[in-house]
Amino acid sequence: MTTDWLHFRLITATIAATACFVFAAFLFLHGSDRRVSRLFALSNLFLGLWNISDPVTVLAPTHGLSLFFDRLSYVWATLLVFVFFRFATEVLGGHFLGRTISRIHGVFAVFLSAISFTPFLIRDVKTRPIFIEVPGPLFFLFAIYLVFSLGAALVGLHSAWRRAEGLKRNQLKYIALGIWVGTIAGVLYLLSMCEPSIPPVYFLIELIYVSLVPITILRARMMDINMAFRFSVVYLVLGCALGLPLGGLMWLLSGQPWVAAVSFVIPTIGYFLIQRCSAKVLGLVDRLPPFRGRYGALRVLEHHEREVSQGGSLGGWAERLLKAVREILCPESCYVLVRDTNEGSFLVMAGEGIPTPKRVFLSVASDGPLVARARSGGILLKELIEMETLPESRDLQREMEFLGTTAIVPISYGDQVYALLCLGPKIGRDMYNDIDFAGLHGLAKSAELALNALLSGALANRYAAVWAHDLMHPLGPKGTFQTLGDFLSGKHGELDRAGREALLDMQSDVDFIRSNLKNVVGSVSPCTLKIKPVHLKEIFDRLRDRYRRTAQENGITWIVAEVPETILVSADEPSIERRVFGNLLENALRHTPKGGTVEVGYRVEGNSFVGFVKDTGPGIQKEDIPLLFTPGTQLDPKNKGLAGLGLASVKSVIESHGGQVWVESEVGQGATFFFSLRRDYPPNR
Repeated sequence: MTTDWLHFRLITATIAATACFVFAAFLFLHGSDRRVSRLFALSNLFLGLWNISDPVTVLAPTHGLSLFFDRLSYVWATLLVFVFFRFATEVLGGHFLGRTISRIHGVFAVFLSAISFTPFLIRDVKTRPIFIEVPGPLFFLFAIYLVFSLGAALVGLHSAWRRAEGLKRNQLKYIALGIWVGTIAGVLYLLSMCEPSIPPVYFLIELIYVSLVPITILRARMMDINMAFRFSVVYLVLGCALGLPLGGLMWLLSGQPWVAAVSFVIPTIGYFLIQRCSAKVLGLVDRLPPFRGRYGALRVLEHHEREVSQGGSLGGWAERLLKAVREILCPESCYVLVRDTNEGSFLVMAGEGIPTPKRVFLSVASDGPLVARARSGGILLKELIEMETLPESRDLQREMEFLGTTAIVPISYGDQVYALLCLGPKIGRDMYNDIDFAGLHGLAKSAELALNALLSGALANRYAAVWAHDLMHPLGPKGTFQTLGDFLSGKHGELDRAGREALLDMQSDVDFIRSNLKNVVGSVSPCTLKIKPVHLKEIFDRLRDRYRRTAQENGITWIVAEVPETILVSADEPSIERRVFGNLLENALRHTPKGGTVEVGYRVEGNSFVGFVKDTGPGIQKEDIPLLFTPGTQLDPKNKGLAGLGLASVKSVIESHGGQVWVESEVGQGATFFFSLRRDYPPNR
């Protein structure tokens, strides 16, 4: 039995090493974050070398070589832990345990590498009848080094996960899950050093860590990591479902674990290879005469759906829809009819394969039988309508014959049919089949979503622009706010210091409103940023003066940090001052009771500036924190802001700067809102 476990160890070590090398190559070539990917790829490389050292040690021809290769494996292990710790540091940002701990960690790596070839770390190794490593007197240092690195990474990931949002939060969650699994494998390995009878199952457990973390890094850009993990679990379950029965049967027949392991692994890996190669095999099948040219375009249906769902003008939307239909279904003719409210009919917006004279006259009445049938949803097929015996079917047939269509797809906006996608016969007069209609249905849904977004956005923008235009009047050359300049120039008499400061604050606010209302009227995105180096001292000084009066009137202690001249950030100054600090302070002052404190402060973390607004208000319940930055959220019905948009505005501005925003709060102990910005530096630095 001991020989069987030796074979099991060697097989699983080889499999784990192969997985490490494969994922290292994928991460190095295809990782979404170049530095993070390459650090983890390097750690996978060292982990693979550590794993493959077991078979190499056993197969070595002499005991001396076996001992050499086993001791060499601890060089790879030490480098693995060192690089893994740097990977965790990169993921978490900066020195998450401080520079001193990082330096001590590096010194430990150098020391352990230096003693790896001495009896102090590994005294001896036995390869028959069971693999046994005899630890030296200093092996406990390696154990502490390994456990500390894994534990510190888990603690840091948990802390970062609590602050993160969205995709980053999911990514940290699955990296932490992978490292938890890796920690279990590492602890089992260390225990096996003390008790060799423990089965060497840690290599199989390690496979989860080796695959889960790279999947998180590789696929974070392409899809929600929950979805990536979901598919990975599905593949794993199906693969195991193929391998487990065969592995169990071979164990019963042979009585040898290594035979069962091989019987389990081969079909499991085979299933993954089938998933990997299915597209290529399908491509080869589609080249056979019965299938040639019929289904190839459907394989890129997802690409066409994405193209159709893009924004733009109504004409561009129609052109993209027709392009997708032509490439997938190859009709002789196709065109899009769009509702014209003024004419009371549907007119051609875009078309292919129809003569220009006919295109001019192609239309259908908005109150006709065709549009009435289209309201019920579903694709209208000429063949099916010709088989109907309903009274209105004859009129439907005549309208479809006039349009020259074989199939019509209604596309709705709200509760009304807004467009009709009309298709003529397929080239070659082939019939439309179920797969064609499935693809057409997917395209229609994407087109409908895009149309709704397009029309809703246009209506909302037009409504906002009209209001902004009217709101500009008091701010214009003949508006009443122009008198502010008269007062400040002394035209209406001298002002005392307090009055002048108040009017200057008002003038600053008016300038901010005027410039941004012009953006709305001119259909310029309000989020257009002018990034440049900004001295934070000037912003903090203005905030101190602007909100002092409000804090005093409400009986609130007002604290604003002193910021050195040397601290700069790359930012759009009005957005940071007005939209970020302005919204955070408006919330803090509104929720802080009399006798409380509102503090504006900062800290510097590497190349990041972290600003914060802290209050001593009622605090926020944990279950409400994920909702805070969602537009329209107002948690306190008795103390509402304007429209629940302030924190959503903060989030949009900070994320457009490439930063993050988060909150720390406990009920009854106030709340602190943080945001990060990239630092800039003086030219002479």
